[in-house]
Amino acid sequence: MEASRRLSVLAVSLDSQIAGAHPPAGRPGVAVPVSGGVFGDPVERQRRYAAHLRALHVVVKSERAAPAGPIPLAHNAWAYATRSVSRYTFVPDAIRIASRLCSASPAPTKGRRVDFWPAGPGSGGVDVISAQDPFATGLAAYVVARRYGKPLNVQLHFDVLDNPFWLAERPEHRLLNVLGKWLLRRAATVRVGTTRERAKLAGWGIPDGRIAVAPVPVDLERFRKARPDPRVRQGLRPEDAVVLAAKRLVPQKDVPTLLRAAAEVTRARPGTRFVIAGDGPLRPDLERLALALGLGDAVRFLGRVDRLEMPGLYAGGDVLAVSSLYEGTSLVAVEAGAAGMPVVTTDVAGAADTVLDGISGHVVPIRNPQALAAALLDVLAHPARAAQMGAAGQAHVGERFALDRTVSAVIALWQQTAEGCPAPPAGAQRGLSGEAGGPPLPVEGAQPPSFLHVREEQQGLSGEAGGDEPRLGAGKDPVPAPAGERGQAQRWLYLANIRVPSEKAHVFQVFQMVDALGGAGVAVELAHPQRANLPGIGEHDPMPLYGLRHAPRTRALPSLDAIKLVTIDCPPLNRPPIPALAFGLQSLSFALAAAGYARGAAVDAVYSRDWPLLAALAASSRTRRLPLFWEAHDLPQGRVACAALRRLLPLLSGIVAISAGLGQGLTVLGARPEDVLVAPDAVNPVRFSALPERDQARAALDLPAGAPVVVYAGHLYRWKGAHTLALASRDLPPDAVVCIVGGTPADVAAFRDFVSREGLTRVRLPGYVPPSDVPLWLAAADVLALPNSGVLAISARYTSPLKLFEYMAAGRPIVASDLPSLREVLVDGHNAALVPPDDPSALARGLKVILDDPALGRRLAERARQDVAGRTWDARARGIAQFVAQRSGPLAGPVPPPAGRP
Repeated sequence: MEASRRLSVLAVSLDSQIAGAHPPAGRPGVAVPVSGGVFGDPVERQRRYAAHLRALHVVVKSERAAPAGPIPLAHNAWAYATRSVSRYTFVPDAIRIASRLCSASPAPTKGRRVDFWPAGPGSGGVDVISAQDPFATGLAAYVVARRYGKPLNVQLHFDVLDNPFWLAERPEHRLLNVLGKWLLRRAATVRVGTTRERAKLAGWGIPDGRIAVAPVPVDLERFRKARPDPRVRQGLRPEDAVVLAAKRLVPQKDVPTLLRAAAEVTRARPGTRFVIAGDGPLRPDLERLALALGLGDAVRFLGRVDRLEMPGLYAGGDVLAVSSLYEGTSLVAVEAGAAGMPVVTTDVAGAADTVLDGISGHVVPIRNPQALAAALLDVLAHPARAAQMGAAGQAHVGERFALDRTVSAVIALWQQTAEGCPAPPAGAQRGLSGEAGGPPLPVEGAQPPSFLHVREEQQGLSGEAGGDEPRLGAGKDPVPAPAGERGQAQRWLYLANIRVPSEKAHVFQVFQMVDALGGAGVAVELAHPQRANLPGIGEHDPMPLYGLRHAPRTRALPSLDAIKLVTIDCPPLNRPPIPALAFGLQSLSFALAAAGYARGAAVDAVYSRDWPLLAALAASSRTRRLPLFWEAHDLPQGRVACAALRRLLPLLSGIVAISAGLGQGLTVLGARPEDVLVAPDAVNPVRFSALPERDQARAALDLPAGAPVVVYAGHLYRWKGAHTLALASRDLPPDAVVCIVGGTPADVAAFRDFVSREGLTRVRLPGYVPPSDVPLWLAAADVLALPNSGVLAISARYTSPLKLFEYMAAGRPIVASDLPSLREVLVDGHNAALVPPDDPSALARGLKVILDDPALGRRLAERARQDVAGRTWDARARGIAQFVAQRSGPLAGPVPPPAGRP
């Protein structure tokens, strides 16, 4: 492909992940990972394409918060985020950027801010324009191709045009169908993923020589070498079977047909489990359908699974089920084949290319649950033949979808587009096209085209933060107190949309940090809304309630307390969606009040756990830009909320993430790694320094002296796992007592109903206890349970539970869920026993191991107490204060060094 190395390609793409990489500060031209320490698949594809080209430019649909300017992907490849205000402005934004890349001397648009434009000639050497689809990207690419006389390549990755299922999904699909066919007929070349789509396009009169079959490149090697993920088979017997499905939960994937087939399969083979990886808007409806079909534990929804974890899922299953209504090349079918799994798929466009019917799997009619069930039962009933099918599939996809082969097919098509096919009619102006008149882009050590990058300057010093991932450790070395601009103590405004005081753990955390920051020399004022409180809570003084050493300086700001209207004044209104609406109204009113108060406050920094408050302040601060710092405890899941957070990230002076997993999630969302400090939660060791003996604690709490006692202290949200612990009590010794301490009054009442309904007689529910009483409950335990769920990202990857550090300080053995978030602190067999999440039987087994081996429990507990010794609120506050000082005023000393794992 030597000829292609003289080729420069401009692509227009919808895949926002391509714009997720950007160069770290001080290292221009070097791309950083999108997530997980490796490039995401879309970025890796662009790099592989670029290895065979002179240059590759990718205009990528993105939201406003994406990085501006060229984003290096490789030494000769760059992405350009459109930073569109909405999906409706993407096409003109893409046209604007692509035109500047094709034109020798464009001018900025008058009267509006621009992100960048070429500063001179040298960026017009584009030979081919390629669009990812025949819709939005195709329209933008077609306009630019006509304007500058470039040959156009259009890609079609899904069998959607003239597809009755796709046309019936939305009314606008009929208009898109007309647009798509119109653009394909005007393209110089068309790339499709399957032979069936090629035949369809040829039937429309598109010359066969202009259509090429080139599937999306996939790195098959990582699927061949994968080890089984234990989540797939947890709770199953060796003879039980697993049917895996990996898909977005959207209408196209037709999961209802899969669930109806699952009902038939499980009736015939009761030991079969269906594991569905993926998430989407239909998940609640699908979970209800699974219950209605009586599937119960036979179906497990894993939720969103990181692409890096997919090989392990394939390796752990017995057969892959694809139930889609339409597809192009089903990548999950290709990946499963590479992992040696038989595949049962509906007869979508790519089925004939990915599955050899009867040899590597089965192809069944669309929307036919009986046929799908029969095919799955056939594979599961013959394990030896299933193994042969898996081997045949592995050989088939390895030959047909080999990475080098698929990349070469795409490069060859672009070369054909540039050399052998007619271009669209030229427009009014023709730019430099890489011919003799245009200077070629350099390859070795190349820099992106010269761009003038215009953006708002961000106030505050960035400074060095101690590496790519600053992290607070467990060191005890003192850190100098942060100083303001003239050497005096820093002044912070801490904004918190909380009820004061409260039974909630996050309010306890806020006050611990305010107290510790005061000890670190920071003058903090905590601003919270005026809200009605619960009986028995509101009359408490926060200082003794939370064990504070300094009287906190607080300010109650007015807010519209719609929550009081729902929960206190008119309880019949306390049903969905009214509480959520009431909370939204209260939050909005407090955000406006907080923004107004902050604008007039004489402070050096504004700090908050609530990013919408910071967004309101950023939007309202037109003249005075305060340094804003967000302590992140979770990431939003909704599309609108994610878009809003992306727009806020560039306006923040720094982010404190409570876990490394959350820090990685923030970089994927668009935060720069050097702007993120990882600071897990902490503990006040004084509260656990003089615990009573176990028997004394039990006598004070009226617990049986000789019985095995398991304690959980925390809230009763589903993702906390208390329900799993309650169910695990069935498998504990008959005299065991499981104490689940905590929860709001409403949650405790609902949990009591659950315990009664399930007949869980060993479970005790003391309800909410003040923080001062929690150490006594922990001291009474033989073992402490931390059964977080693995279903939601907040639990699996983001959380840093307060109770984890309190458990460790209490000196009692811990049995916890084996999740990435908890493995940042806990090590199985070292300072805790880790068990599969969401599995009551596995949790019960882990608890019994500790109960049966007191010596093991004592060893784990002692090591945990040693490991938590330096993780104090004071140490955390000093590190965060230093981080804030670096970014809002003169440097006051080094950031504490990163700590290794215990």
